[in-house]
Amino acid sequence: MKKTIIGGFLFLGGVIGTSTILAVAAINPIDAWVTPPGRCICSILSSGLWLPAIIFLLTLVLGTVILGCEYKKK
Repeated sequence: MKKTIIGGFLFLGGVIGTSTILAVAAINPIDAWVTPPGRCICSILSSGLWLPAIIFLLTLVLGTVILGCEYKKK
C-alpha cells in the first residue's frame, strides 16, 4: 500500500510538472527552429527548461513503473 501511494504521488507530480513545462513552452514560442526536434523542444531548450523537463519526465516514468509493479503483484 505504501509503494502505491508513493508511485501515485510521483506519477501525479510528473504529470503536473510536464504539463506545466509544455504550457510554458507553448506560451513562449521561438521564431526559428529545426524541423527534427520541433518547435516545442526547441522552445524548451532555448528557455533553459531542459533539466526540469527531464526530471519531471523521469518522475512520471518512475511513478508509472512503481504503480505497474504494484498492480502486477495483486
